[in-house]
Amino acid sequence: MSYESMSAMSHPADWVELDGREEEGGGSILRHALGFSVLTGRPFWIRHIRANRPQPGLRSQHVHSVRAAARLCGARVRGDSVGSTELTFEPGAVRPGDYEVDIGTAGSVTLLLQAILLPVVMGPVETRWVVRGGTDVPWSIPADYFEAILLFQLQRWAQASFRLLRRGYYPAGGGHVELRVRPHGVPPMPLRLDGSGRLVRVEGVAHASCPLRSARVAERMRAAAVNALRRPPDVPVSVRVDYQETASPGAGIVLWATLRDVDDQTVEYRLGASALGERGVPAETVGVRAAQALTEELDAGACADRHLADQLVPFLAWVGGRLRTSALTPHTRASLYVARRFLPEVQWDVREEGLLTATRP
Repeated sequence: MSYESMSAMSHPADWVELDGREEEGGGSILRHALGFSVLTGRPFWIRHIRANRPQPGLRSQHVHSVRAAARLCGARVRGDSVGSTELTFEPGAVRPGDYEVDIGTAGSVTLLLQAILLPVVMGPVETRWVVRGGTDVPWSIPADYFEAILLFQLQRWAQASFRLLRRGYYPAGGGHVELRVRPHGVPPMPLRLDGSGRLVRVEGVAHASCPLRSARVAERMRAAAVNALRRPPDVPVSVRVDYQETASPGAGIVLWATLRDVDDQTVEYRLGASALGERGVPAETVGVRAAQALTEELDAGACADRHLADQLVPFLAWVGGRLRTSALTPHTRASLYVARRFLPEVQWDVREEGLLTATRP
């Protein structure tokens, strides 16, 4: 079906219409739309996909995200091809089972998982996902961040386990991860991430491909990050080193800080930061970048870092509650745009200082 005939289609009132030019105008609008559509059962039509990117339209990793979401619920899809700027998605019922996706490039495995995370965490069935592609690539969620920070917050609603089986750097990819999710099956509790916390520990992983071991790249990133971190002297820091055989050389570091709520000692939350190695950039510089980013998050006094907030907005919309983040990024605003389109009944109070409140009827 051509774009012209798709645009001329008359969609019933229950369809959600989205404009890919809104907010940051990237792939996150499509990914969040896929998650909401599968979970709510509402079909959607999106135009101007990734209109604000140098190469507008779907790239290979976006096509795989669409098809993964479609397999999860037996959806009918039009426009799922590389370069397409318009797409329709009509979901069916969510299906349990094992799903495998090979992006075939260094396309981000975690961004693909972002497209199905809302329905597999909040939905009624257990699923297992094996995804191959890029695990630590630019402009995406590092695999260690996905496990240690995002899934840490989602455990309140589902039992989720994640295994990083092989790292994949740009440009060859070749990474390999496994995600298993079993929803708790009880009415979800509202999200409360708006308190004050006391820093109790800092953890992380400095990783690199095996050919960089002789130059001690991971160890140098770790040492520089630990030295650059501003923290009380009694707060322990543990950053492990990880070398792996990879299809392309690469390196990076992910750090996360665990804080304990000062009013409820049973509640902990995490703030994260990361940096990727670049050709010609010393390993020490990469480590310092990550440490400075984490220090900035800690200084903001929030409960969710700026990269976590946009990933939590769909869950906040679904269960209600409050979230305090360090900054309202364009990605967070894009996530709010999609949430409002799919769940217009939710009332939002969004403060510029980073406090988001979602009230469900």
